[in-house]
Amino acid sequence: MKQGIPIFLYDSAGIVLRLTEADYIGIVPEGTVPRYCRDLFPDEKILDFMNLSDENTDKVIAATEWYPIPLVKLRLEPADE
Repeated sequence: MKQGIPIFLYDSAGIVLRLTEADYIGIVPEGTVPRYCRDLFPDEKILDFMNLSDENTDKVIAATEWYPIPLVKLRLEPADE
């Protein structure tokens, strides 16, 4: 119904991706409130964030695109005698 009131949809392209289920959801660590987590995904355009829940974990993990885990190397210092 037209009311004569203009509206503006912020990030309408992102809304279309969500409605067509082509968007990404950022999975954040347990204990992190999934509200303002954009800084955890600096190179991605993500509209929504979530923690994994027990009820859908297997389905979510199967559909997840994981970031590569960086290789961590320890530098061992010679022992002082």
